[in-house]
Amino acid sequence: AIPGQADPGSGLTALTYPDPLAGYAMTPHAYFRSAAGTLAQTYLGRAGRTTQTLAGQPEPGSALAATTVASTRVGPAVFYFNAAGLLSQSDGQGTKWVTSTLSAGPRTAAAGSLALAGTSAGFSVFYLSAPGTITVATYNGHGWAVTSIASRYGVAAAGPLSAITGSIGCACRAAHSLTN
Repeated sequence: AIPGQADPGSGLTALTYPDPLAGYAMTPHAYFRSAAGTLAQTYLGRAGRTTQTLAGQPEPGSALAATTVASTRVGPAVFYFNAAGLLSQSDGQGTKWVTSTLSAGPRTAAAGSLALAGTSAGFSVFYLSAPGTITVATYNGHGWAVTSIASRYGVAAAGPLSAITGSIGCACRAAHSLTN
């Protein structure tokens, strides 16, 4: 069994990267909302499986998405929604984690819908905001840009969300259940 007590209904995401805490070995990390309400991770360290409480408090039921994008000099970074429904990020900076809230973006309409696509220039985080609208927050290495994408077909009120990176390195639009 892997140590760490996840909150029932917690989002879960995983990421593998060369971890300095494990001698730069490619190490899988699982990120989740702990039973105490904080962001947590579990990973295979030098002394076996380790669970660590991280900075940040995802709202109950929040989806989680994680990335390391070398060109942005951040990472790992875990995205989620805080108790106010705002997109937040906990960013690993050496041995400590720092939390920030992307206050320029609108609140989420569905905390369980969150997707991330990385590119050579940065990454984009997609989520559902106002009814019928997908919001994309893009980090380009210098700051965040937030835009809304409305569909002429409408966007379902809740459900899964996914994003892909295209062959030309752009973060392609999020795919979501559309209404007829």
